[in-house]
Amino acid sequence: EDYAAVIKNVKQYLYVVSVPCFFAGFAFVFEFALRGLGDGAAPMVAGIVELLVKISIAYFAAFVLKSVIGMWFAWPSAYAVSGIVAMLR
Repeated sequence: EDYAAVIKNVKQYLYVVSVPCFFAGFAFVFEFALRGLGDGAAPMVAGIVELLVKISIAYFAAFVLKSVIGMWFAWPSAYAVSGIVAMLR
């Protein structure tokens, strides 16, 4: 069995997803701060935007680019966009 290929894919995944982890923290800080301040609309919009960005990038990467690595970029990109949306509120 080809464990080397699995290990290679896991390493690539971890490099893509773990390095920009601060985007998730960035988004969480703004969204949860707004929730704590009583604003429920902005975090809801940011969450919807996050979901749409994640689905769009993953779909494009999977079906248009035929790239597994491209799908992994959906996660940090979605958090970056949702953090920006929450911050602009």
